[in-house]
Amino acid sequence: MRKIVVPILIFLLTLNSCKKDNEETPVLAGDTNMEMLHYEFNPALQIQFQTDSIKKIKFGIDSIDIDQDNSFDILINQRIYIDWTDNFNRNYLDRDNFPFIGLELKNGFEVANKIIEFPIGQGAFYSVSMVDTIPYQTKLNKISDWRNSEMPSVAYGGYYNNSIWLWGAPPASYWLLGSYGTWYRLNDKEMFIGIRKKYNTEYKLGWIKVKVYNYDKFEILSYAIEK
Repeated sequence: MRKIVVPILIFLLTLNSCKKDNEETPVLAGDTNMEMLHYEFNPALQIQFQTDSIKKIKFGIDSIDIDQDNSFDILINQRIYIDWTDNFNRNYLDRDNFPFIGLELKNGFEVANKIIEFPIGQGAFYSVSMVDTIPYQTKLNKISDWRNSEMPSVAYGGYYNNSIWLWGAPPASYWLLGSYGTWYRLNDKEMFIGIRKKYNTEYKLGWIKVKVYNYDKFEILSYAIEK
């Protein structure tokens, strides 16, 4: 009897192990397979700007249809001061007119989020919520913090007018001591934006590949999401 039971136990353990491995198959940033919808921009997608020479700003908007169902899923908003530097006189900034790059999410899409904390003086800290910078081959199914556009615009906490920021420089004075966001300091680097959307009871994971040249110039190279 023992000779029969032992092989059966081994078979069941092996079957359970294979099932577990399949359940934990990761979705990696930048990687694709036959189970994913993949699209390459050719040429790369760049924001086309309009310029306000009086206010000395340039601004633009574009969009992406991630699941290719003829409905735009992500709107990309960008506003930059032409003579912007880290030492820009922030007295010129106002509530509805400051530099930022943001994503407005539609149709149930979410992006991987990062909480950024910085000191604001006297031992106090302030935190903001921004789009995370995802390195190549990061396991997207291990990311636990995701955000959509349904957030209140309280104290410029990394979002405003339904846009979650890649970076932003709002007029609030305490930001002078803080961070404009993890995307702001990137130079000539490729990073990924983690994306997901819930279908029925499960999430489909994906990524957007972004080439960042500096704080005000970037292009979108490609994207992919599980079918």
